[in-house]
This record gives sequence, C-alpha cells and structure tokens, in this order.
Amino acid sequence: MIRSPEFETTLQDTHALALPDAVVRPFVEKDMRRVVVCARFEGKSVRYHAALQKRHGAFYIMFNRKNQKSLGVFPNDYFTVRLEEDQTEFGVDLPPELEEVFRQDTDALEMFRQLTPGACRSVIYWVRGVASPQRRIERSLTVSRRLHQGAKTASDLVKGKPD
Repeated sequence: MIRSPEFETTLQDTHALALPDAVVRPFVEKDMRRVVVCARFEGKSVRYHAALQKRHGAFYIMFNRKNQKSLGVFPNDYFTVRLEEDQTEFGVDLPPELEEVFRQDTDALEMFRQLTPGACRSVIYWVRGVASPQRRIERSLTVSRRLHQGAKTASDLVKGKPD
C-alpha cells in the first residue's frame, strides 16, 4: 500500500489543500486518482476520501468546511496531513446498511458495479447522508429496488423519497 510521509500544510483556498509534488508523485505514477486523507491538528484527527486534482500545474485536494470544523483549523493554521492509497472498491466506504443489502442481493451489487464510479459514490453519499440507521436501511433498500427496476444513473437511484 502506498502511504505518503506526513507533511505540514495550510488551507490554500477556503476549501483546498496544496500537495507537494514529491508526496503526490507515487500516486500519480500508479494512476491513482483517489486517496485517503489523514489530517491531524492539536490532538484531533479526521480521515476522509478525496480526489487528487490538478490546477495550474499543481495538485490539490478538497478539504470541506465539515472537516475543517472537526479538526478545529482556521485559514492560517498549519496542520499535518498524510495520504494513503484508497483501496475501497468505489472510492469511498460503503455504509454497513448498503453493504448488508448488497450481501443479500448480489444481483443488485452487480448492477451497482455497472454504474460509473462517480455515480456509485453519489449513491453511497446519499445513503449515508442521513443520521438514522433506519433511514439508511430504507435508502439502501430503495437503491436495490430501483436497480432492479432498471435505474442506470445516480439521479434515477436517489431522486425523490425512498419507495
């Protein structure tokens, strides 16, 4: 597994972290466009999945307001970051409820795998976007049902209320 050394960084934009070329190079050489980000600041830490993006010849990752708040960082703070190879199938962790539905309905899982990687992530974010485990179960079952009904895009799978 590829794992970068830890490095210090600060917010470059309101939601972006610039990445040193030496840190990104091993990931880019292996054509890995998604990474797991581990950030630490004053005893707090966050871990999340991100896409390596390139702008004006430099690589960066997004660092949203929620993660900034969890870590307690402000625009001028320097904090520690490490990148790791993303070994998840869909570029983000499956919520346990959706994982269980797919374990019981392998046909739905195979149909899900036919979606684009971005569509898969959108659906996963939709399922895990509610706090209640019961609602995540309902959304997971809705995804399965809609896949069987022929849904082929993320918007077809997540639009409207769960069935």
